[in-house]
Order: sequence, then structure tokens, then C-alpha cells
Amino acid sequence: MGIDGSCLEIQGESSTDESDSETSAYKETRAGLLESADKVFRDASDVYSRLSRVRTRFRRWKRKNSSTYRDDYMYLDVPSIFSPYVRLELLKWDPLHQDVDFCDMKWHGLLFDNGKPEDVDDTDANLVSELVEKVVIPILHHRIVRCWDVLSTRETRNVVAATSMMKGYVPASSEALAELFAAIRARLVEAIAAITVPTWDPLVLKAVPNAPQVAAYRFGTSVRLMRNICMWKDILALPVLENLALSDLLFAKVLPHVRSIASSIHDAVTRIERIVASLSEVWTGPRTHRRPLQLRLGPFLQLGV
Repeated sequence: MGIDGSCLEIQGESSTDESDSETSAYKETRAGLLESADKVFRDASDVYSRLSRVRTRFRRWKRKNSSTYRDDYMYLDVPSIFSPYVRLELLKWDPLHQDVDFCDMKWHGLLFDNGKPEDVDDTDANLVSELVEKVVIPILHHRIVRCWDVLSTRETRNVVAATSMMKGYVPASSEALAELFAAIRARLVEAIAAITVPTWDPLVLKAVPNAPQVAAYRFGTSVRLMRNICMWKDILALPVLENLALSDLLFAKVLPHVRSIASSIHDAVTRIERIVASLSEVWTGPRTHRRPLQLRLGPFLQLGV
């Protein structure tokens, strides 16, 4: 049986992104928010109205009196002083709906070279990293917990890209990063728990109107979730992916459905093809990666021989 992901998708497998009306409403609301955000510092003193001017004052102080700058522990206060400006500009960053890197934002360009990483005595060397940990990651964490549609392929792809970007700025030991990973895993577990794939008897499928369509749709939704989980292959550890995609979703919920329709060879083979296609990016590499999948799918793959 050739399995290459080119088979026709099953109903429910396509991503359920927002409708045109929902997208238009979101864009309109967001545009109004950004327009209001541009006025936040309108009444502020000219000296404090822009990040560039505040940053210039601190750089001047650091350059002229580096000893007092260091002795006053300004490196502890600078992230808090700059964070309102950073947070304000990050309103334009939309990690769910756009695959956009914030490195092109003004705050990043202004502060990226604020310190000298090669200078061990430069207390501002990790300024951007600290801002990412204290400001950016909490924003992404909130979006993941409150806004991310786990079944949306587009949103999942964008969230994966944003999370991967965080790993490039903060150390692996970061508590904020660990909490972000925990939130991602919790949302995936929650999505799996909400999935139900029918194991109806073939007689029920024949007797009840629309039962085959409902079963196919729920199966397709589970395959979509499986595929979205696999997008995290470069971020979540393989054992975590195995527990989520294989143990909790495939083995516990999807394969029982396939067993229930085994008398219909064509439908069973079609579903196995979609399962393997959705898992192929993770479990078609080294033999050790394939083994858990082969052990459980082996009997089903024989259907197509």
C-alpha cells in the first residue's frame, strides 16, 4: 500500500480557520486598537514620548558615567523602564494569525545593540533577552492559553514558529520558557480529551441517517489534531509527542474507530492512509522512531497488502 499523503482528505480533516466575516471583524477591531495605541504617549513629555529618546538618555549616562550607572544597578531597572514601550509596539505582533518575526520592530532594532555581549562587564548585554523573557513570552503564553485554536492548522503553524523564536532568545533554563511549554502541552491534552471518534457498529452506520458522515468527520478532525501535534516535533521532546499523538490520541481514540469499520476494507485502508500521512513527519525517520507506530499499526497495514 503506497502511503504518501497524496490521498484525498476526509471530511473534517481540513482546518477550521475563521470565516471571512470573522476575519473581517477581527481585522477591524484590531485596527481600532492599534489606532488607539498610537495615542497612548501623546500627552507625555517629549523626552519620554518615544523609546528612542529614553534610550538615548540612558546611553548618554552610561557613556559619560559608566561607574555610577553600574553602581546604581541600572541594569536591573532598565528592562522595566523600557517594557511599556516594548509592550505597546508588541500590540502589532500577532503570533496566532501571522508568521511575523518581531526582530523587524523598532524596539528590537533600538535595543539589540544596546549592550556588548562580548564585554563581560557590560551589564546591558542581555537586555533584549530579558525583555523577551519578561514581556514577549508572557504575551505569547496568554495567546496560547486563551486564544489559540488547537485545531486550526494555520494558527498552530504560526504558534510553533513564534515558540521556536523564543528558544533563540532565552536560555533553556528559563522559567518563563518552561511555563510556556507546559501551557502548550496542557492545551494539546485538553484538545485530545475533547475529541470523540465513534466506534459504532456497521449496522448502526447503515441504519442511522448521516451516521457515516458524522463518524468520518470526527475521524478527520482527529487526524487534523494529530497532524497539528506533530508540528511541535522540533520543540517538544519525542517522548512527549509519543504520549500525545500516539498513546492518548491514536491508540486510545482513533484505532478503536478503525477497528469498528474493519469489515469495510476500503474505508479502513483510506483511514490508515490518512493516519500514516499525518504522522509521517515524525515517525518515518530512524527505526527507533518508527517502532511504536509499527507495533500498533502493523495488523492494520496488512489490510492494504
